[in-house]
Amino acid sequence: MAKKVLVIDHDREMLLTLIRDLEKYSRTFSTLSAEDGPAALEILKRQPVSLIVVALNLPNKGERGLLDRLSEGYPDIPAIIIAGQGQITAESFASEKAIAGYLERPFIVEDLAKKITAILKREAEGGVLHNIAPGTFLQLMEMESKTCTIRLTDEKSGGQGVLFFRDGEVLDARIEDKRGRDAAYVMLAWDEATLAIQELCPVDENKVQADLQALLLEAMRLKDEKEVAAKEKMTQDEIDEYIISVNQVEVVSEPKNGEAGTKLEEGQSEQEEHVPQPVSKEKRPDHPTQFVHKDKDKQTTAQAPAPPIEQASISYGKRDNIVDSISNLREALLESTTFTYLFRLLVFASILGLITFVFLYSTMESNQDILDQINHAKSLIKSRQDALTQLDSEIELLYRQKDEYFSNRESQLKSIELELKISELEDRQDKIVTEIQIQQKTINEAEARLESQKDKGLFNRLIEQAKKFFPKKGSPSAHINLSLC
Repeated sequence: MAKKVLVIDHDREMLLTLIRDLEKYSRTFSTLSAEDGPAALEILKRQPVSLIVVALNLPNKGERGLLDRLSEGYPDIPAIIIAGQGQITAESFASEKAIAGYLERPFIVEDLAKKITAILKREAEGGVLHNIAPGTFLQLMEMESKTCTIRLTDEKSGGQGVLFFRDGEVLDARIEDKRGRDAAYVMLAWDEATLAIQELCPVDENKVQADLQALLLEAMRLKDEKEVAAKEKMTQDEIDEYIISVNQVEVVSEPKNGEAGTKLEEGQSEQEEHVPQPVSKEKRPDHPTQFVHKDKDKQTTAQAPAPPIEQASISYGKRDNIVDSISNLREALLESTTFTYLFRLLVFASILGLITFVFLYSTMESNQDILDQINHAKSLIKSRQDALTQLDSEIELLYRQKDEYFSNRESQLKSIELELKISELEDRQDKIVTEIQIQQKTINEAEARLESQKDKGLFNRLIEQAKKFFPKKGSPSAHINLSLC
């Protein structure tokens, strides 16, 4: 990622010209621009800046105030001033404000670019480490009582921040608009970061006032809370989407309740009026039990007088015979209900038994399944053993490199980096050994099950499988199955 240089000049035309001339160095650094102090301070709050170039006309008190605020709020960011004519004035000003460099107008852009490049290289004069957990490395800085400025870049989000160490103690931290502890919590929660180390600390005041271990614990707690809140928010968003979809379905299904629904019902009723109705030759009673036959010449109903019957093609005698037949059939059906229920129960029990047998047989572990499980575990063990052998060779090589660097005092930082890598590889070794032990245990259990199945028949295995799904009440397995349900 290209480092950023902030250029401040109240003369807009001069500012645009300078920015345009510096564009050809975009591979080394990128430029930001501001026309006054408030705009510059706002940029510094939002973006990480590695260097500030201030064009001023001496002795402008407003510009002096801006430099004072930059020195107080951002002491780690070096500055180059571009002054008017008068070399002695510029030199004294630079010495007074501890400015990293200065130029007089008129100047050549190449000279400014050389100064910028030289100053930016100082940011990482103590070395650059990639893909390092900030918490682990900072603990080493604390143990060795280092004094340095560490610029961190998160590998995941690209966020950039600064930590200030003096004698192994965190004095201050800054990221975007956060300062002190709040900024330290953000950077200590990063999983992996790139660290650029500068072997000086421009900060004297301790604004953190906390031990590094306490900062690490609090950073991890805040990180966990943030992850839990993100998951809860995701769940709430899914619920809101479901409610919206249900409301849309209800709105679509409402047309019949309004004016349109009334018109639709009226249209349906008009269509029904135009449908020709079949003409019946006689009105038949609603239910055959309305007739009680005491005499062929007299007919009465148990509920109400029979309505007048039109002329029918069936005689009264035949109608009586039909009613009697229906009554007899109903009595016969009532008498055979018990047999029907028993027959249905038998069929249901047979189907249920067949389904149970198919279910138990399909869920029962076969010999081939066990053999496949054993072969899979053996292949995993072999691959893990190969990885373990490779890790052993890598660790041995790193130890040799560490011994070489240990004798050279100038390479102590590289030695620390090798220690971190060795620690990570040894952790991976322990995990691989644990995986091999788990797979070996799986193989032993599978072989024991295979031997046990050879001694049992299909019927006994079905019974055991049924006991797993239908245990006796009060047994431990019953509680397990209930919890699974």
